[in-house]
Amino acid sequence: MKTLKQALAAALTSLAVCGPASAGIFTYDIYLSKGLGNATLEIDSTAATATYTGANIDLTVTSSDLLGFSGADPTTTAFEADDIAGTLVSNGTTYNAVLTPRRSTLFRFDSNRAGVWTQLVDSAGATRGFDFGGRTTFTGVTTTPPIFAEPPSGPTPPGSSSGGGSVPVPATALFILAGFAGIGGAMRRKKKAL
Repeated sequence: MKTLKQALAAALTSLAVCGPASAGIFTYDIYLSKGLGNATLEIDSTAATATYTGANIDLTVTSSDLLGFSGADPTTTAFEADDIAGTLVSNGTTYNAVLTPRRSTLFRFDSNRAGVWTQLVDSAGATRGFDFGGRTTFTGVTTTPPIFAEPPSGPTPPGSSSGGGSVPVPATALFILAGFAGIGGAMRRKKKAL
């Protein structure tokens, strides 16, 4: 009985640990300062990115701190960027965003404002610090579907009549099956002991 309880506890623990995370893409409308104007901000909690898109901006900030992002926190939070890529047009000048080792690129966010501090390079190669931000309005969240194992690609394996594909199985289901196999093994040992 003790072994069965341990196996059941292990199975339930694997379900709790391996269950799907609350992942999604959080979308905000934002009016940006410094002549950047209206844009959309999408924060992807799975890809750990904050992407600004608009007539004058196409910029993506990547920060591992955004993994598991679950919505606006009422306090201002600064995330240090792991990478930044894209362009923006401020007052008629086009700039490329760069991540420099000398200064950190920061993405700031709270319940109604967002902004970025970074280094920009213009077409002449001149680098300057640039800080922009604006008020956000939450417009929605798109939840990310669970990740399924992909069927193998390529030629059909010899001896296979079904085309060689497999049925996609969610990763969580594999852990559930393993947990039940552990319970079954524990119950089998218990019967043999009696």
